[in-house]
Amino acid sequence: MCFGAWIEQEAIFTIVEVATSGWIARACGRKGVPPMRTDVVQIIPRWALLEPLSHLEHVAMLGLRLGTGGFLVHGVWDNLTSNARMAEFGEFMRASGFVAPEILAPFSVYTQFAAGLLLILGLLTRWAGLVVTSTFLTALWVVHWEQSFREWWPALALVLIGFLVACRGAGRLSLDALFGLDANSLNAGSRRFERGGA
Repeated sequence: MCFGAWIEQEAIFTIVEVATSGWIARACGRKGVPPMRTDVVQIIPRWALLEPLSHLEHVAMLGLRLGTGGFLVHGVWDNLTSNARMAEFGEFMRASGFVAPEILAPFSVYTQFAAGLLLILGLLTRWAGLVVTSTFLTALWVVHWEQSFREWWPALALVLIGFLVACRGAGRLSLDALFGLDANSLNAGSRRFERGGA
């Protein structure tokens, strides 16, 4: 290959690499040339992208768990401590169209209480997240379906939080991590720290 043709080929590969961050050029078979780092991340400083906040992810997950778990426990505490309130909740479920409210009312109350307590402790957290998601999906469908989005939001937020916790796990500040019940929760923070420090 003559020198002029080689220069032309290199110029074409360089243009393609700049335009595609290198993957098309590598797919075309260019060998022995390190990829050009043209990503926006290489131009903007890490601090400007708030990457250092990723080291506080486990603290954020702890706050989310404590707040959500505390809200769930608080929401059913009166039903747990008062037979009258439990009966009132059963009548509400009957009026909302639930079958066997005399069974479902206490089941729902104790399930929500257990899920909230597990979230606070960070124990079996993914299961607790699934319970919260399924419970409030049911509430959206049966109770809130005809309401406005503003009235949907508390139950919808709990669905999304429950799903996030089920997918993400409890984080490092949890009994799951302490007892080794969730390896992802235990190691996620340290892996992220190592990547950030690299």
